[in-house]
Amino acid sequence: MAKIRALLAVAVILALCASLAGAQKNSQEYHLKLLAVSEELDKGLTADLFVTVAPGSGNVFIETDPATKLDTRISTKLAKEIACESLPQVTAKCDKTDFFFRIEANASLIGGPSAGAAAAVLAIAAADNASIDQSVAVTGTINSGGLIGEVGGLKEKVDAAASYGLNTVLIPLGERHLKASNQTEAVDLVAYGRSRGVRVIEVGDLNEALLYITGRNYSAEHQDIEIDKSYSEIMNELASELCQRSHELASRLEGKNLSAIPRERLPYDDGFDVASRILDSARNLTRDGLAEQQSRNYYSAASFCFGANVRYGYLSLLESNLTGDAAMRQLNSTLDEIEMFEEGIPEAGTLSALQVRGTVKERIDEARQLLSESALDLERGMESDGLYKLAFARERLGSAGSWNRFLVSSGARSSSPASLREGCMVRIQEAEEHIHYLELFVPGLLKSTEMSPSYAYMREGDYSACIFRASLSKAKANAMLSALGSGSGLTGTVQRKLAAARESIVRQTGRGEFPLVSYSYYEYAGTLSITDQPSALLFAEYALELSNLQIYLKTDEPGLSPEKQGQGSVAPLSFFAAILIGFAVGATTALAAILAKRALGRKRQVVVLNRKLPRKKPIRQA
Repeated sequence: MAKIRALLAVAVILALCASLAGAQKNSQEYHLKLLAVSEELDKGLTADLFVTVAPGSGNVFIETDPATKLDTRISTKLAKEIACESLPQVTAKCDKTDFFFRIEANASLIGGPSAGAAAAVLAIAAADNASIDQSVAVTGTINSGGLIGEVGGLKEKVDAAASYGLNTVLIPLGERHLKASNQTEAVDLVAYGRSRGVRVIEVGDLNEALLYITGRNYSAEHQDIEIDKSYSEIMNELASELCQRSHELASRLEGKNLSAIPRERLPYDDGFDVASRILDSARNLTRDGLAEQQSRNYYSAASFCFGANVRYGYLSLLESNLTGDAAMRQLNSTLDEIEMFEEGIPEAGTLSALQVRGTVKERIDEARQLLSESALDLERGMESDGLYKLAFARERLGSAGSWNRFLVSSGARSSSPASLREGCMVRIQEAEEHIHYLELFVPGLLKSTEMSPSYAYMREGDYSACIFRASLSKAKANAMLSALGSGSGLTGTVQRKLAAARESIVRQTGRGEFPLVSYSYYEYAGTLSITDQPSALLFAEYALELSNLQIYLKTDEPGLSPEKQGQGSVAPLSFFAAILIGFAVGATTALAAILAKRALGRKRQVVVLNRKLPRKKPIRQA
């Protein structure tokens, strides 16, 4: 019997292989020229990317000659997923198609995601049986929402295109004048390409690239986000509660002699009444929160009022004349609470729950780091910074608690460990690649230690938190690269990111699950887009990256499979309470200095409970 089973298994495998081979033989092969950089010679060269399609279920197979690095293979698979996800017109075709990629090169190529845009274009062309203009090449990463991202070695790649006889090279939008740190001045790639007989064109997304390469327009009619009614009702109610709390905290400070706070305990001394200015800042945030509530931007309203409450709490600590020893006792007590709390965080069972759980872990990490920095500041006699970080850490812990209550009440199931582990590894790789590209242009702006929490989670087997944190790191790198490539104005860049995030959220909503966290970031980015464009860019990137997680979690098991979600789109009230507590304040100034920090030195680091985390500058004013 065992022999019969073995023979049957071999027969099935042989039949499958023959079927696949026959499908490839009888199918049309599609081709696109790749532009690359030689690893040994540091010069531009070309390679060939082929794909054959056959009836299937969306699988991707890759053959390379010579062998390429693992990241190139992973990037090719990911490019196909993003491309098919970003263009609803071809999604159904992709789901019924298997893709057989082949890369041929005459030399070892630098591994990385720079062939992502080309692989995405080729996948769509093959799935839709579109003709390809062989005189055009595209280079760039392919990012969530189908956006084409920055790459290096563009001058060398233009040289390679000219040598091969290509007419047109498509490069990422914003890189026409971008220069590496070792160059004295920027090279105008459009002018340089013209001198080499090559037309260089900037493209922002997959749709634009496809238009040049296939002649087909895949742009879809823009749709508005259908905001879940229950989400709006609950968010409005909770925003009201938080802003009411702002009024209550303010009333407790009435009659207090804030001017009596010793100057050495204040964050700075410029000859004015600093405490009163902090109080005015809190009042202004409360006012802004109420205005956003009137405009039905409920998450933004909650965020502003939370910012006000942090400042009110800080002033209360200052006014209470808390001693250093008393502050340390509060600090240690809060740290004990964190350690106990973290043990009870459950796993996530849906895509939205994964985002929520990631937020819980992020808040815990930030609270722990803030407490560590607070202790250092208090030991050094920097009471102002220490007390501010203590107050902020306590708010962060409260935020994590609210998120965690939602996870407990939802009864979230454990998801496929294999699927989550693979998603964690792919997301880490993506984030590392984008950080590496950022390092090429401005060394030190975002160190690779940014990834330490993601690696720590991977080692611990906490793959959902790993995916979430790596997504945020990738978003930060993308935002900084976009800011660097946009010159002195971010308006167009922010609007482009918001548009991509909106379309991605619409697609996820169409699957039956309203992306709570992603939408909240999207709304807040829109609110900040007029007054604080760097922060708006960061939050738009967050919204975009977090709204597209399903491509990293392909699984047939219950839980995270997108096809098996949608049992109601709005979570219990306790979840929405969490949204009100602290999304905004810690990050609203995260990119505020990007345009002025292009040559920053190294950031300080502090080791917190065996996990290295980047230090954050204390936020003192709105």
